Amino acid sequence: MGTENDDGDEKGVQQLLEQFVAEGAVQLGQFTLKSGQLSPIYVDLRVLVSMPKIMKEAARCLCSAIELAQLDFDYVVGVPFGAIMLATLVSASLDKPMLLKRKEAKTYGKKQLIEGRFEAGQSALIIEDVVTSGASVLETVAALRAVGLRCVHVFCVLDRQQGGEQRLAREADIVLRSLLSMGSLLDFLEQCGTIDADKKAQIVHQLQNPTFDDSVMNLQGQKTEKEEECVPLVSSSSVVPTTTSVGWAQQFADGTLNRRLAQIMVAKRTNVCLAVDCTHCDQILEIVSAVKDHVCTVKLHHDIVVDFGAEFVAKLHQLADEHQFLIVEDRKFADTGKTMEMQLAGGRLPVVADWADLVTAHALSGIASILALKSIVACPSRRLSGLLLIAQLSTDGALTDDAYAAKCARIGRECGDKLVAGFICQQRCSGESNDGTEQQQKHQQFLHWTPGVNLSGASGDGLGQRWRTPAEAVARDACDIVVVGRGITGAADIGAEAQRYARVAWDALRAARAWTD
Repeated sequence: MGTENDDGDEKGVQQLLEQFVAEGAVQLGQFTLKSGQLSPIYVDLRVLVSMPKIMKEAARCLCSAIELAQLDFDYVVGVPFGAIMLATLVSASLDKPMLLKRKEAKTYGKKQLIEGRFEAGQSALIIEDVVTSGASVLETVAALRAVGLRCVHVFCVLDRQQGGEQRLAREADIVLRSLLSMGSLLDFLEQCGTIDADKKAQIVHQLQNPTFDDSVMNLQGQKTEKEEECVPLVSSSSVVPTTTSVGWAQQFADGTLNRRLAQIMVAKRTNVCLAVDCTHCDQILEIVSAVKDHVCTVKLHHDIVVDFGAEFVAKLHQLADEHQFLIVEDRKFADTGKTMEMQLAGGRLPVVADWADLVTAHALSGIASILALKSIVACPSRRLSGLLLIAQLSTDGALTDDAYAAKCARIGRECGDKLVAGFICQQRCSGESNDGTEQQQKHQQFLHWTPGVNLSGASGDGLGQRWRTPAEAVARDACDIVVVGRGITGAADIGAEAQRYARVAWDALRAARAWTD
C-alpha cells in the first residue's frame, strides 16, 4: 500500500470499486481540482455521506488494511471535510479515540484547531478519502504536529498517483497507504466498457502531464459546484487565492510595511520575532547572526544597551538588509504626541526613527497622540515605517482587559495601516477575520504579534511572565507573529533552536489558515 491494498481484503475492495462506479462517484469530463490542476476524471467520495451502506463498507476495508499493517497509534484523525465521516466509523470500529481537525481555528471559545482530548507525544493515524498532491494531508499533519502529536501513517481510499505519496514522504516523512489506485480504477473502467484503450491512454497521459489553471479561485468565499475539491473554470485574474501564503501576503495593501513583512515571512517561512534583551552590542550581534535566517523580525530594548551607537546600528542594518528581517524597538511609547515625536526623532543619536522599522506604543494617551506620529512614519528619509499598538500584555495581573484591547483596535483602524501596522496582543483583537475572507474586508490590514511564547512546557518564568506554545498562540489565539525571547536566546545552540521555533510556528500558521503551499 501506498502501495495499494497489499493482500488485504481484495474482494471487499473490488466490490467497493464497483459500487463507486455504479453510484456515480466516478465522473469523466473536464474538472479543475483545488490545486488548479485540470483533470479528465473526478472521484467524488463525498456523495457517500448519503449512502451509509457504502460508507460503512469503505470504513470496513480501511479498518482491515489498518489491522493488517499492525500499527501502533493512539488517535484517528480525518482530513476535513471529506474524510471525517470515514474517520468516525474507523474510530468506532477500532475503538480508538478520534480527534477533529478544523479547517481553521475558531475565533471564539477556546479557539482551537484540534478538537478532542489528547496528550502531546502520542501518535495519530490520519484518514483521507482521495489523495492527489497530498497538500490537504500536509495541512493536517502540520496542525497535529504543532500541538505535539506524532504522525507517520496515512490511509486513504484512493491514491490518484499524481505525486502525493512521494511528496508526503519527502516533505513530512509520511507513509501513505491506499485501498485503490487510479491505475486500478482505470483498469476497471476499461474492463466494464466505460472507456476504451485509447481513452484510457489519453487520461493517463493527461494525469502524468498535468496542466493547471492558475486563476482558479472563489473571490466571494462561497461553496463551488464541487465544494472545495473541484471548481468551475472562471475568468483569469491577477489575484492569488488566499488559500496560499503568497495570496495571503498580497492581501496587505501596496506600499504598507505589512505587505513587505508578510512577503518576508512567506519567503523565509517563519513568523518568529526574536526578542534580544541583552545589554551589550556584541552579544546582540552574535545572537542575531546565529538566527538571521530563521526570523522575520528582531526586537530590541535599545535603552538597556550600554554601548549602543552608530557603529552597532550600521552592522545591524547590514544583517537585516542582507538576510531580510525587520528591526523593532520595543520602547512602549506612552505620552503626549509632542513628547513622543521628540522621543522618536530627537534626543541621543542615533535617533530611533532612523534605525528602527517598527516601534511599540501604548494607546493610553488617545488617538490624537498616535496620529501626531504620522508625519515621522511617513517621512521617506526615516527608516521607521509603522507602529505596533500594545493592546494586551502577557504578564499576570495585567490591566489590559478585553475592553481595553477593543479600544486599541478601534484606534488602530481609525489611524489606518500606513501608520499602525498591528497590535501586541494575547488574542486576535482587530476584529478582522483571520483568513481575510469577510465580505466587507477588501484586504487584511493588521498583523497580530504575541509575546509570551515558549516551548519549554513551563507556564511562566515565576516573575509574572506567562508562557504558551506557538501552536496555542497561533491556532487557538489566532495571532500571526510569535515573539520569542529566552526560549531561543537561552538555548545551548541558538541557531538550531531558532530554526525549531520557526518550523513549529510556521506549521501552526500554515495549518490555521489552511494554506496549500
